[in-house]
Amino acid sequence: MTTEEIEAFVAICEAKSISKAAGKLFISQPSLSTKLKTLEQETGCRLLARGKGQRELSLTEAGRRFYDLALQYRSIIRQMREVGTQTAPETLRVSSLNSVGTYLMMPVYERYMQQNRETVLEIQDLPTLPVCASLERRETDLAFAFSEELPRGVLSSPVFSEPMVLVCTGDTAEPRRVSVRELDPRREIYTGWFKSYHQWHEAAFGKNSVPQVRVEIMSQLLYFVRRGGWSIVPASVGRGLAAEGDVACHSLDVEVPRRVTYCLYTADSIRRPASARFLACLRSVLTELREQGDYIELYEDFFRQFAGM
Repeated sequence: MTTEEIEAFVAICEAKSISKAAGKLFISQPSLSTKLKTLEQETGCRLLARGKGQRELSLTEAGRRFYDLALQYRSIIRQMREVGTQTAPETLRVSSLNSVGTYLMMPVYERYMQQNRETVLEIQDLPTLPVCASLERRETDLAFAFSEELPRGVLSSPVFSEPMVLVCTGDTAEPRRVSVRELDPRREIYTGWFKSYHQWHEAAFGKNSVPQVRVEIMSQLLYFVRRGGWSIVPASVGRGLAAEGDVACHSLDVEVPRRVTYCLYTADSIRRPASARFLACLRSVLTELREQGDYIELYEDFFRQFAGM
């Protein structure tokens, strides 16, 4: 087996789809399927399976063991390639979920780079479980996600919270208060933001409510909202979508659970000077947004402890 085949397998696991992984790797789907088949022939077992009615690929038991080894292999290869690097610059590796990174973290990244020109900032976009594995392998320093069950070596702290708002198209962009009863569930663009939001959604619209489409990527959400759909999103996402044009952002007449964003880290990574400088930039950007009326609430104890305040 080759490094290229192992990297192809990891890409499929992360995308949970051969077609999506092929697009990210800029190769054809048949070519990627061939690489997977070669690996399965060499290992003598099935690594991935798709159950009946299941849209996403899943790992077999052997596939999970192979995936863990593949991640270790990739890390070793990277370290081997860096053996001859002379006085490599300081690197900070930050990961955030798509909805956090797209509309909230970009000004933080920009400010950090302006203030730390000698530091290389490596921006990642990993789901929660893969980023936890990356944190444990010391391939990620800080991650911003929604806290779930975490491995023993990964820690988390709440960083900030924000309200949920409604985004939709309309004749006017002027903010208004919208009744949930006005919303047609058949036109909803749904994202399962976090557990308590999902529970609220079931209570508000019923467990049998079927949205028009489910998405995870913000560019896709914007696409469908512009075509007449509506969605309930965190305030930072709503502000970002409205700035794109053709979309209005409104409040709701009922209380929706606030989205809390957590910082994931290890005991070593959070103590790095580069991490402290990044968190200081994050706090300054969030403070400015709060002063502009974004209703963001900061968990100041976290910043006092880790941002060098």
